[in-house]
Amino acid sequence: MIYESLKQIENRIEGEEYTAGGVTFYMTVDKLDFDISDNTALNNYFVSRYVISYDDEISFIPVESKFDDMAKLCKEWHFSQSITDEIIDLISHCDGYYQMFKDYYYVAKGNISDIFRVIRYGNELILLELYICD
Repeated sequence: MIYESLKQIENRIEGEEYTAGGVTFYMTVDKLDFDISDNTALNNYFVSRYVISYDDEISFIPVESKFDDMAKLCKEWHFSQSITDEIIDLISHCDGYYQMFKDYYYVAKGNISDIFRVIRYGNELILLELYICD
C-alpha cells in the first residue's frame, strides 16, 4: 500500500522536478526485497547501485522525528504542500523510518548528491531516494 502510493507520487512529479541554477531535484521509490536484518543483502543492493564499495558497512539509523524530517526534505525538494501532506500521511502509518547514510551522500555514479530514507511497513521495506543532479 505505501509503496504503491509513493510510486504514484513519484510518477506524478516526474518531468516536473524543481530545477535551479542547472541543478535538478529528483525522487525515486524502490522496494527492497529483503529483511531489515539482512545486512549482506543491504550492502549488495547499494554496491550494485554504485552507492558504496564492498568494504563499506551500512546500517539502518532510526530517525527520531520522521514527520519533521520528511517535511524538511519535501521543502528542500520544493514539493507542493499537497504532495508533502500525502507523503507525511503515508509515513504516519509506517512501523519504522530510517536514514541510511549522512544526508547529501556523494554517490560514485556521477555528479549526484543523495538522501536515502527507508520506510518499513510490516515486513515491507521501501527505499525513498532524493537526489540532486547537475
